[in-house]
This record gives sequence, structure tokens and C-alpha cells, in this order.
Amino acid sequence: MSEKVKDGAASTDRGIDFQEMSEKFGPIFLMITEVLLKLDDVVLFAYQKGLEFWEFLSPYHPEELVPAVVGILLVFFGGTFAVLIQAIEAARLFGFNKTMQSLRVLFRQLAIARDAYERDNKVDEDKDGVADVKQIDTKQLAIRKMTLFLRTVDPQELATALEGL
Repeated sequence: MSEKVKDGAASTDRGIDFQEMSEKFGPIFLMITEVLLKLDDVVLFAYQKGLEFWEFLSPYHPEELVPAVVGILLVFFGGTFAVLIQAIEAARLFGFNKTMQSLRVLFRQLAIARDAYERDNKVDEDKDGVADVKQIDTKQLAIRKMTLFLRTVDPQELATALEGL
């Protein structure tokens, strides 16, 4: 097995250099995390408003109107009408339930990670009145947040949910 020497430390060709990986992908991970947290707020708000609207319409049996509304929307797709219907039916028959179940699990895991992320943003271990995440550099913050994410989510549930997509 060949070995590479990098900064005085030997590593194998097939090994993963987590230090180098955290330096390269840490800032990207932080940016993606911030975007996901912002999107999470928007999606959660839209979901709650959708549920409120559904409750408002529930005396009028909106589940009976859904096929009619979908049909009206499909009319405006012109030449792709037949292909769109086929794609929707194929998705419904071959995995819609599994996909929805996986999305629910991912949403639940994201909520757990989001709560831990927000709690971590308030931690002040050195008791100087300033949150620790505001006092460390980007590289250390990325490592801290990646570690936090990996500690808080359930890897088995996450892997199963990602398989279902």
C-alpha cells in the first residue's frame, strides 16, 4: 500500500484526511446550514398556513375538490398534458408513500438538528457574556457545527430516509 507524506504525517491513498476536508468544505457547510435553516423557517411557516387554510376549508370537503383543481391546472400544460399525467401516476404508484415517509423523517431530523444548532449558538462556556460561536474563526465554527449535526441526528433514520428519496 503506497503512502503519501503531507505536512510530516503519513496517510494512505484511500484514507480520508478530515483536517483537510474540514478546511475545504467547512465554510461551504456553514453556508448550506444557514440557507437550510432559513428555508426551514419558510417551509414551516407555509406548512402551518396551509394546514390553517385546510382547516378553514374542511367544512366544504376540500379533498373532493383536489382532483378538479388538479385537472384544471393540467389543462394549461398543453402538449405535455399526457406525459404529465403519466409522470404523476407513475410517481403515485411507484414510491409516493415511501417518498413522503422519507421526507417526514428528514424534516423531523432537520428540526432536531435545528434546535441543537440554535441552542449551540447561545452557549457561553467561558462566561464572558459573548456566545462562543461569535468568538471562534470560520474553520473552528465549521468543525463545531458539523460535529454538532453528526451528534444530534440519528444516522440510521437519516440513511433510511435518504434511501427512500
